[in-house]
Amino acid sequence: MAKAQRIYLCDRLALDLPEKTEYRAIDGTITQVDTPSMVLSGMKKPKLRITVPASHSGRLTNRRVYPGVKMKDSTNTWTDGYPRPFLSRHPGGMGIVDTPEPNVLGRIVNAEYKHITHDEEWLNDFTNPTADSGSGYVEVTAEITDRDAIEKFLDGRMSTVSVGFFTDSLTCSICTKDMKVEICDHRPGKVYTAEGKDAEEGEGKLCFLVTGNMEYDHLADVNTPADKFAVISSTQLIDSAIIEDRFTEESKSIPKFKLNKLVLIDEEDPSNNSLLLESSGGKANMADENKKLKALEDEKATLEDSLAKKEDALKAVSADLDEAKKTIEGLNKAVEKALEDNKSQVVSRIVDLHVRSELIEKDDVEKTKEKYAARGLDSLRDSLADLEELVKNMKPAGGHVDRDAHLSDSAKKDEDGNDIVEEEVPAQKSLSSLFKSKK
Repeated sequence: MAKAQRIYLCDRLALDLPEKTEYRAIDGTITQVDTPSMVLSGMKKPKLRITVPASHSGRLTNRRVYPGVKMKDSTNTWTDGYPRPFLSRHPGGMGIVDTPEPNVLGRIVNAEYKHITHDEEWLNDFTNPTADSGSGYVEVTAEITDRDAIEKFLDGRMSTVSVGFFTDSLTCSICTKDMKVEICDHRPGKVYTAEGKDAEEGEGKLCFLVTGNMEYDHLADVNTPADKFAVISSTQLIDSAIIEDRFTEESKSIPKFKLNKLVLIDEEDPSNNSLLLESSGGKANMADENKKLKALEDEKATLEDSLAKKEDALKAVSADLDEAKKTIEGLNKAVEKALEDNKSQVVSRIVDLHVRSELIEKDDVEKTKEKYAARGLDSLRDSLADLEELVKNMKPAGGHVDRDAHLSDSAKKDEDGNDIVEEEVPAQKSLSSLFKSKK
């Protein structure tokens, strides 16, 4: 028969304890030990800290959906004013049936919203909810002080939760009426057409309710949660009596003890069947523990200082980057304006050459400008080069350069003051043909 056992613990008293631990006696026999029960029997004031994704946004839960925006904004209500309770079950009766109050197993000490999706998808998560984990969740941390509940959490009998809360509105997804103001004809879970008429499944739109602003009231243990993802994700077991007994003399930061080694041994004296803090070399030396804690705090301070410097450097780089972006934007605008001015000059030059070459009448100047202004700068430059080359080589039929070619029609007169009507010379005909082809 195996003698009494004791648990050998190192460093910190906080570990996700296994459901069963193998025990090997001196005679070689192996038995399974109910570890949580045995550990708790040696603790004066056990406390179990649990973390759980208590409720998810953007998913269908009991034919309703909790918008991520509303859930995130309501996170503070878990601890606002007082820490909300962790109950053994949801309160029943709703004031109609006289039901005993549920037991308070612990209290919520922290709550934080975690994103799964972001941006527009997160903002509109209530329009098309899914059956998966949704757009995000509120992660709740609770401290359980009920000894029986602690054991059940540790051995797995309790592992799922459900939230209880108040809301200021319940909106129908089909007609958008607020059920708190007016109950419509649509029923959550049924499928309706776009006109709000009954439809076959798969052929219409599912009716569900969308909650408004939320105020959390409690967290409760349940065997079958409506949110299948509301499962305990981590636990920490602490004997608060050990901390209170050893650290009441000085108001220092209290180190937490985490169980990182679980050893069962035979002991001749049954009185030694107790929970014992020991280091690898013997009983815990608190001075050594304090030194380790101080070293960790110094390292943390160094890392925080390094992080702060890097954040400052990042801010400076971001500021320089923003300034560079503004400079580039200014240069781009200047280049665009310069190109536009250049284009206007090229168009004006082309039109002027058209007038001088008698390719267009003066009444057609504005219309010609509009036509060329619609073309690209490279195309305009090509046309200008061709035009300048042809104008340069323009000669009258006799072969000599017309000294009045640069004058307007009104400036060409004979000796009696009459207008001179000239026939289009071959070069002009060529020029006219060229620009007709480029229109």
